[in-house]
Amino acid sequence: MAEIQKYMRQMFIILYKEHEWTIEMIAKQFRMKERTVAAIVEKREQTSHCLYCGKELKQTLGHRQKEFCSPACYRKWRKAHVFSSTAKHVCQLCGKEFINPYHLSAKYCSKLCRDKAYKKSRAI
Repeated sequence: MAEIQKYMRQMFIILYKEHEWTIEMIAKQFRMKERTVAAIVEKREQTSHCLYCGKELKQTLGHRQKEFCSPACYRKWRKAHVFSSTAKHVCQLCGKEFINPYHLSAKYCSKLCRDKAYKKSRAI
């Protein structure tokens, strides 16, 4: 219950600030220290930058922090970072060395080898 009250108080402080109330007036209303109110308002107004394009992002108090400005930037960043693996794997069935940039824990070099290994395990 205390967490909900704390969250609601923060939301009201932000609402009052958006309606041109001064920090002093808000502090008196909620019987809080001015620096506490100022910290809540400052936290609300924090910004960060998109990890892909660098565009400024406004962060919202009480919400998960944004890392990307759009789904397109997320996809481009993910393609550049996650799918660029050049780790070499060795096929557990045929022993051939292969690179699979999409799955870092790949066990087989192809669907054919995977299916053969499955049939082999089911026959035992």
